[in-house]
Amino acid sequence: LLLADSQIEEAPEKSIVLLRPLLSADSPARLDALMLTADAHRERGAPSDLRSALGIYDAVLARPELAYPLSNRLFWLKGQVFEELGQSQPALDAYYHVVRRENLPEAEHPSEWYYFSRCAFDAVEILEQGALPRWDAAVEILRKVENSESPWRKEAGRRRAEIQLEHQLFDSR
Repeated sequence: LLLADSQIEEAPEKSIVLLRPLLSADSPARLDALMLTADAHRERGAPSDLRSALGIYDAVLARPELAYPLSNRLFWLKGQVFEELGQSQPALDAYYHVVRRENLPEAEHPSEWYYFSRCAFDAVEILEQGALPRWDAAVEILRKVENSESPWRKEAGRRRAEIQLEHQLFDSR
């Protein structure tokens, strides 16, 4: 794993080859090997490699009882890959999955804020840059972060207020 990880940037093909034996279902290092393989595919950067990375993320997300923090990270990574492929709507869908906490197990309190906040801010960026910016949706996403326990809640509140002022979006909330 360490050797494959050290070669991802300079020789992603070698990393993929090194990781193959660790991808078997009975390998205790399978999850780590899958994540590194996805990183190597992303480093290669061809559309087919990016789709391979998406396939890996989906396979890991399909695992039963996947930890909430890892799930958030995987949805953020999926969003990033979709953006690299120039596909804004699937990227937005991946980010919204985390922002809406659709992957939060029932009766579990949110415990991960980094990827939650990244998904929110990246979704807002997509909404701002669209042909028809969706300012109301951006404000709602920022409000979710602002009303959470995220360390970035003040930044979200500041950004929400800027958007509301700039685009004259005022409501009674």
